[in-house]
Amino acid sequence: MNLVPLPLAARHVYLCVEGYAPNARLNDRFNALGRLMASLGGLYVMEGPEGTPRPLTREELARGLFKPGADVLVTHDCIERAISELSAINA
Repeated sequence: MNLVPLPLAARHVYLCVEGYAPNARLNDRFNALGRLMASLGGLYVMEGPEGTPRPLTREELARGLFKPGADVLVTHDCIERAISELSAINA
């Protein structure tokens, strides 16, 4: 399974939907993108000394905050669904 760090995934989704790279002052927008990807599923966290990825539970997602430096990972499928959903909204 190919996983991407959530901050990189959020920047990629933003670039694909908006057409330009985000600037550093868009933390609220990135948090919103993180929440969207959480609602679509496909978020994982690295756990244990071996760094084995495991899916985040619904409870973890419901109460989670997306903070810089968190080891939350996203599936490529989740990224593509976020791009599709946001593109449809912006159309």
